[in-house]
Amino acid sequence: MAQESDPEFPLPPMEKYYVVDSSYPNMQGFLDPYKSSRNNVVKYHMSQFNYGRAPRNKEELFNRYHASLRSVIERTFGVWKKK
Repeated sequence: MAQESDPEFPLPPMEKYYVVDSSYPNMQGFLDPYKSSRNNVVKYHMSQFNYGRAPRNKEELFNRYHASLRSVIERTFGVWKKK
């Protein structure tokens, strides 16, 4: 985790966020997806929303937007790496 492994890791400015995956801590400045629990399965991956499978609640709606944004960010880094 960024905070535990590297104290020099920069935190985002106040009222800004890093979009992170589920391996990062849920803490101020880090926007990670909702996770499933034993009693509540929450979809996250874009493939789980394909073919008309709409989000069932606000957590899944957030995860859908989070996954979509993460995909755009990863594609952007891929384009930059090719230059």
